[in-house]
Formats: sequence, structure tokens, C-alpha cells
Amino acid sequence: IPYEPLERTNLRIAMKQVFGQEVMPDFDIENTKHILSFGADFLSTWVSPIRYSRAYGNFRQGDRERGTMVHIDSRFSVTAANADEWVYVIPGMEGVLALSMAQVIISEGLGDKDAASSLSSHLDMQEYTPEKVTEAVGVPANKIRETAREFASHRPSIAIGGGSASAHTNGLENLEAIYSLNYLVGSVGKPGGIVFNPPPALEGLPIIPAVSPFSQIQSLNSDMLSGKVRLLMVRGADPVYGIPGTIFKDALSKVPFIFSFSGHMNDTTVMADLVLPEHNYLEDWGSDIPDAGPGYSMVGFQQPVVRPFFENRGTHLGTKGFADILLTTSQILNLDLGLNGSNFKEILQNGARRLFQSKKGAPRTSDFDTFWNTLLQRGGWWDRSATFKGSPPAIPQLPAITTPSPGITDDYEFHLIPFPSSSMTDGRGAHLPWLQATPDPITTATWQTWVEINMTVAQNMDIKEGDVIKVESPRGSIEALAYPHPAVAPNVV
Repeated sequence: IPYEPLERTNLRIAMKQVFGQEVMPDFDIENTKHILSFGADFLSTWVSPIRYSRAYGNFRQGDRERGTMVHIDSRFSVTAANADEWVYVIPGMEGVLALSMAQVIISEGLGDKDAASSLSSHLDMQEYTPEKVTEAVGVPANKIRETAREFASHRPSIAIGGGSASAHTNGLENLEAIYSLNYLVGSVGKPGGIVFNPPPALEGLPIIPAVSPFSQIQSLNSDMLSGKVRLLMVRGADPVYGIPGTIFKDALSKVPFIFSFSGHMNDTTVMADLVLPEHNYLEDWGSDIPDAGPGYSMVGFQQPVVRPFFENRGTHLGTKGFADILLTTSQILNLDLGLNGSNFKEILQNGARRLFQSKKGAPRTSDFDTFWNTLLQRGGWWDRSATFKGSPPAIPQLPAITTPSPGITDDYEFHLIPFPSSSMTDGRGAHLPWLQATPDPITTATWQTWVEINMTVAQNMDIKEGDVIKVESPRGSIEALAYPHPAVAPNVV
């Protein structure tokens, strides 16, 4: 079962609901004139920050009309710091704000007529006028109107949503509302807007990376507790660490045999009966279809750049590539996996041969050996002419946005906004000291978990920078260092 500590199920479902696409589209940031981002910290940790940072660099180039960016978020993130304007929104109300902006665009005749007619036909847009929602979203009515007008008038423009906007109980509704704004400004399937990715380059390649909703993890948890799981293999995941509380650890103790392929001792590996550490990625072969893709067909290829640090020496068994571990196991068990090759490198080469025989894309060479070497030098194969050929999808029907639950109560006065670290992301890099020592771009914090809190609130509560404070919710509590911050809303930590 695929496991993501910070799952993107809502994002993938929203892509299907709004654009009718299984594959994440490419956001044509470099060719747009106005970016409206809701919660998606795309310059730091969201989806593909290297791809988006490169595009953002082109977006800001001086040899073209300067684009503008508005970032709407509950936290002052790296993307907010690089925006022309950061707009604070009450956590979980991003979708309501998006619908209010849609109401302004529709009522003032600034948007596409077909999209405006479709959205208005099944949703009472008068319920989302800026004056009616301003208190709920925490944004002044005149600011909502100004932001909507800028988005509609500076075309091509693009609306992006994710991260904290999708993490609430109404996260899917939020994303559907946010991405539907692209229809109103005619940015769907157009340069400078939402660019769809084509089908895979070869038949049999996966369309999308394997993902699973948290409900699947809960089902696995129940199966382990009831004794249905006799053997569990864990690779590239640390669910004991990533899943809240001890529910997964308790269930794991009921499994008779556990394999781990981790290269370091983590919370899940310590419970394993057998550890078969795999190569570091710098020591191994691999292939990849980028997520999200660049708008055309592409397959990445990875080769070892260093010799394995732990090699087989006498009685000492070294590490091995994960795919080769499975291939060797299948050979010992006399299982035919139906793969054309005795090791992973041969399987990759046979896949590359199919690309060579297609006579498409780059590199283009006269013989396969040259093709293979060039492929490894360049890091992959791509075909810029292989783009999405379908027609733009029909404009979706939007649901009314529900209020996220649970909200602030009398006992709990702050919204807690967790966010992935730009160095350790969701914690998977915590075993590397150099990542622990990498300063956070906004706060320069290192080594410790910190809590950003409004400076005035901190002063009123007699909290100073470096104080150890306890953050408590109905689900539990942690202790961390206080970091009073001028760009934190009074009701957020």
C-alpha cells in the first residue's frame, strides 16, 4: 500500500473533478502574467518546488512584462515571502474566498461568459458576495474585490491551490472552488494557465504515481490487529513515526514477520524481524515519470554515481538495490515475474530500447548503445512534440463550501497550522544531521521544532523567543521552542 505522511488525495480527486484528468497538470508559471496561489507553498515544499522555482525565475525575468503574484495563506511561507502581496485568510476558508472572488468576476462581467453561466446555474453566487463572507474569511470586502479584479484583468492568469488549503475537512471543496477560477479567466488548456500532460510515452507505463487515501491505511491497521496480515514488507516509509499516536505501532506488534528495506534505523525498522538495507539512491539504478509532468512526454533515467559504500566482502553482506532484492528473491522461489531481464539494469535497458525503437523524442541516435549512453548523460528521454491532444473538459459543478470542523472552541483559542520543513519535509530527513542544521528560510531556526506565534500575543502571554512552550489540542500535545513572529496572525500558531 502506498503511504504518504502528507497525503495528496484531495489534490488528485480535485484534478479529476475539475479538469477530468488523472494526471497532475503542469502549471505554466513562466508564461503567465498573474499568479493567484492559495496555500500552495510551491517555492519550498509543494509538489515540485524545483520545477516551479525554475518557472518562477522566468516569470520574474526583466526581458518581459513583469508578472504579479498574490499568495493567500494562513502562514507566512517562503512562497508568501516571494509574492508581491500576501493575503491572510482564516484557516479552512480558502474555498469560500475563491467563490467570493468568482462572484465579483461574474457580477462585474470580467470573466468568460460560458463559465460564468455554468457556475451561476447551480450555485447561488449571491451567498458569496464579499460583504457576506468578509467576516468568515478574515479578508476585507474591498480587498476581495481588488484581488478578483486583478486576477481577471491581467491575463493569462492562473489559480493554484494546495498545501494548507487542502488539509482541512473541507479541503476537497476548497480545491474545487480554487481551480474552477481558471475557467472564469480562460486559462484551462492554454499557455500561461493549466497545461495538461499527455498519456505515457510507452504502453504499460503508469499514468500516475501510486497513492492511497488514509482510509486504506486504517483498513491495513484493522487487518493487522485482527491477525489477517502474516507478513509485512516496508520500504521507503516510516508509518510508526508518521501516523499519529501509537495505533500503527500497536497493530504492527500483531504481525508475525516484518521485513524492512530501510538504510537507517527508524521507528518502524526497529520493530522489523529482518532488515535488508537497500542502496542509497546515489548508488542505484532507477527510472521515473515526473509528477507533475512538464506538459510533454518525459521519462527520467537514473544511474549510480558512486560505488556502494557497503559492498559484499567475505562474510559481510552489503546493500543491494530494492528491485534487485525482489528479483533475486523471485529467482530463489522460482517465480516468473514476467520481466525481460535478470537484473534491474537489464530491465531498464530493455525499456530504453523500446523508446529507441519508437524513433521519437530526444536523444535521437543511429544505434542503441549511443542512445543508452546519451540517455544516461542527459538524465532522461523527452518528446516535446508529444503533448495533450484532447479538448478542454466541461466546466464542473461546484458544491457549496462547508465550514471546516472542528473550529476554534472556548477551550482552544488558536488555529494550529502544521507545515513541512524545507529541509526535512515531513520528517523523513531527520536522521541526517546536516539537514537538521539547515536553517529554515523564514525563521533561521535549526535543530529544534519551533512554534511561530504573533509577537503581540507572545508579549501579552509573557512568552519570549526560545521559551519552551506546550501546544495542546484534543488529539495530544507537544513541547517546542517559541518563536514570536511579526507575520503571524493573532489567532494562529
